[in-house]
Amino acid sequence: MDDDKDLFLASIESSAQAEKALDSGEFWHITAALESPFLAMSLLEKYRHSENGAHLTSIAANPQAMPEWLSEFAQKENEWIRAAAAANPAIPPQDLFGLAQDSQWWVRRGVAANPNADTSLLVALADDSEPDVVETVLQNPACPREILSRYAKSDDSSLRKKVAVHSNTSGDLLLSLTTDEDDWVRDALADREDAPAQVLQILGSDAEAHVRKGVAANRNSPVELLAELALDSDEDVRGAVFNNPLSTEQIRASAALLGLPGKGDDDDD
Repeated sequence: MDDDKDLFLASIESSAQAEKALDSGEFWHITAALESPFLAMSLLEKYRHSENGAHLTSIAANPQAMPEWLSEFAQKENEWIRAAAAANPAIPPQDLFGLAQDSQWWVRRGVAANPNADTSLLVALADDSEPDVVETVLQNPACPREILSRYAKSDDSSLRKKVAVHSNTSGDLLLSLTTDEDDWVRDALADREDAPAQVLQILGSDAEAHVRKGVAANRNSPVELLAELALDSDEDVRGAVFNNPLSTEQIRASAALLGLPGKGDDDDD
């Protein structure tokens, strides 16, 4: 049902549509409207006094929510309202300190997701007992490098993968992950749009074809590397080179000469 709500929320593109959804009487339409940035502030003000927890949770998640409302929501008995308020970037920073110690892990996860959370909170939540909270810290765009460096050595490959794709991960750390034992961590590196040329050069010789394919498709790959991958033994790698807009006509011709994936291959996957 949450997926249905999210899809409907994404379809609201005007204040008129938001107000129509609010008047529809449909539960998910109403909650989506209350979360919509297009809903008139006067209607948000009206509904924020509702006793319906779902209504208040949606308002707490609304990017238009006033900081003083979010401070009130942070004190609510309903943990879902607190969780939505915790994740809202507009919440006053001082409220996040209390929410970061909430007994419910999904409230702490809301703090971990907040891009305005203080670095000290993210450092503390990186040691949370609930894995979902830790994963959310590693996905936060403000996640500090000290946390990323620590989790680059985690025994959990899914956490190392999150380090591999994070925008704050240093170049040196990206280089160290090129030898990660998990090929999907290396694959994530190969797919980074901002991957350094040195990282792509190393991954271009990876033992796994799907990693090399990522390099072949990457628009940061040096032309010289694309020329090498055009001669790769794997046709999917050559196909990625052929479709890379940076490949020259000569490089495409080399890839095509050795054979490209058949048109029906994707349909069989």
